[in-house]
Amino acid sequence: MKILIDTNIVLDLILKREPFVESAIALFEQIERGNLEGYIAATTITNIFYIIRKTEGREVALAAIHRLLTGLRFCAVDRQIVETGPWLERL
Repeated sequence: MKILIDTNIVLDLILKREPFVESAIALFEQIERGNLEGYIAATTITNIFYIIRKTEGREVALAAIHRLLTGLRFCAVDRQIVETGPWLERL
């Protein structure tokens, strides 16, 4: 199964934010085991770097980005995806 992981879930994991950290850990364990394919949007990388750098420092931010790049895939989002996405049906 493919899943798109929101920036906040990544932050829950990296910053160990309660009460969500345990769920984030369980999700990433499923990805590591190969039970799920984890995807993030490219903007997640820049957002994570910015937020982690401000709270934890540059080195921690770089390490977090490196872990994300080795374990997750990128979900391409362009104008066509936004304009034709199934989420539009819910508006």
